[in-house]
Amino acid sequence: MIYEYACDQCVRQFEVVKPMSESSRMELCECGAEARRLYSARVEHLGAKVKDQEYYHSLGQVVKSDRHRREIIKRYGLVEVGNEKPARARHHMEKSRLERIKKRWEED
Repeated sequence: MIYEYACDQCVRQFEVVKPMSESSRMELCECGAEARRLYSARVEHLGAKVKDQEYYHSLGQVVKSDRHRREIIKRYGLVEVGNEKPARARHHMEKSRLERIKKRWEED
């Protein structure tokens, strides 16, 4: 859900995306002061409750599952880095190592 907050110190208003289970958690403003939650009639849900639902700052939106994340990445033509499975990463490293050895062998 999207929750609205206001900072009395710097008079800034901002929104925070977080699950309902964390709705009572206090939020800090960019200035470092504790912000107060605003209550309004506006209620926004970010889709169905999904176990793996998470806000990805780098994508700027809530991702509901691994499949949904892959669809977004494909739609925007992005390349995901650092989420390789260990076996796959080892396979690519071993393949690269063997190619380097072969290249050195051919040069000698």
